[in-house]
Amino acid sequence: MAFSFAPADQYQYRYHTMKQSSSSAAAAGDSRRQRRMIKNRESAARSRAQRQAYTNELELELAQLRRENEMLIKHHQELNPLVLHVCYLLLVRLAMSSSAQVPAHMPLRTTLNLKTSK
Repeated sequence: MAFSFAPADQYQYRYHTMKQSSSSAAAAGDSRRQRRMIKNRESAARSRAQRQAYTNELELELAQLRRENEMLIKHHQELNPLVLHVCYLLLVRLAMSSSAQVPAHMPLRTTLNLKTSK
């Protein structure tokens, strides 16, 4: 004897099996979404860490460049009067050894305040 469903029973059986398959598909979708959210959070955390490391690296480089700039400014301030004095002495020597004249904007009698460095 073959078992047959009444029309209402067939509908209920189909609905029940569809509901089970859709709920398992929804559970699989939720699982995939959860994995994707976790991976996205991990990726965002890596990006933040990389950005922080890059920012720290730039800050260190900036501090080093500022120190170097201060040192160069100091050297320039120390050497500039010496270079001017040497140029002036060369002009004076040139003027004394030849008939060449010292330019009017550089008079022969100029006093320079030179600092002696130790």
